[in-house]
Amino acid sequence: MPSVPGGKFFHVLCVLCIACLAGQSADAHKPSDSYLTLDLTQATPQLRWDIALRDLQTGVGLDDGDGRLTWHEVASRSADISDFAAAHLTLRTAHRACRLLETRLQLADHADGAYGVLTSAVDCAGRAPEQLEYRLLSDIDPTHRGLLRTLTSAGEKLTVLSPDNPSVTFGDDRLPIQDTPFFSRVNDGIRHIASGFDHLLFLCTLMLPTVLVRSNGQWRGVDDFRATAWRVAAIVTAFTIAHSFTLALTAFDIISLPGRWVESAIALTVIVSALHNLRPFLPLRPATLAFALGLIHGVGFASALGDSGADTSGLLVHLFGFNLGVELGQLVVVSVFLPIAFWVRHSALYRRLGLQTGSAAIAAIGAVWLVERSFDVALITL
Repeated sequence: MPSVPGGKFFHVLCVLCIACLAGQSADAHKPSDSYLTLDLTQATPQLRWDIALRDLQTGVGLDDGDGRLTWHEVASRSADISDFAAAHLTLRTAHRACRLLETRLQLADHADGAYGVLTSAVDCAGRAPEQLEYRLLSDIDPTHRGLLRTLTSAGEKLTVLSPDNPSVTFGDDRLPIQDTPFFSRVNDGIRHIASGFDHLLFLCTLMLPTVLVRSNGQWRGVDDFRATAWRVAAIVTAFTIAHSFTLALTAFDIISLPGRWVESAIALTVIVSALHNLRPFLPLRPATLAFALGLIHGVGFASALGDSGADTSGLLVHLFGFNLGVELGQLVVVSVFLPIAFWVRHSALYRRLGLQTGSAAIAAIGAVWLVERSFDVALITL
């Protein structure tokens, strides 16, 4: 077999990718968000702030060491939780900072787990707050976002707060375009597909055999790049349609599934697609397989989209922006993967390391994720 240009590069690339993916924890899939609702229609403004218990654990340290949070552990630290939250949020008028009064703590379930819910009256000396500054986890997690819903007599406004965009001025709707809810959600979609290693691994697994054709039980390289590109386009389109469909159904609360079930099922799709590469056992075309398994991934994307609290039109903006970001992220992955794979498709290196060894390693990674997510244990830590 003649040597293939870039063969060593491809070998190193495969090893590095598999090693990096194997080292990711099972909970890396869901970016961190909190949800704020500021009601300025009341005589005394009211604030509701939903913060994930996992984020409160990071900031305050609620668990007594047994690995399980109880309501007693959370409730006993309510003062510390209130102080932690208040230290990372500032509401102010033009002349003074406001105070959060009568803070109460409750629990609520979101799609991705339990949240602590802080409700407070906002004291601005008889005036309405004019500015909000948000700093939660900014020094710990640069990917964290605060999703702010502001209610006024003129309607509601949605703002995505982040370390790069930490403040909002009420009454000023002249946001830079990159800070508008739509473009913030596009950025969140790109960020999610970049950090959603299970989705990336599933997509790459689907694409591994696209530059090969199976004949008499053997794989050999294809000859036509254009036909291969169309084949990849059909797979990615089927995956996109499927996950967009279930993402919308979940976002509008038409379907609702426990987060652990969904994350475990996503790990299972990685295993199934990888094993199918090793020995095709499903009577489905690649695009059909991508569609069937992509339905599960859409429910997972919905947990990353989060609960914006917006009305129907606002939710559509969030939904479309987030989905567009996901598709742009997928396009980057395909654009990088396909030319390299087509370049080395005729080599034994690609068939053995890329397809066979790669698929076996991917199936093993999926199995680790499945156990971790099903039983809430950490088998691999960095």
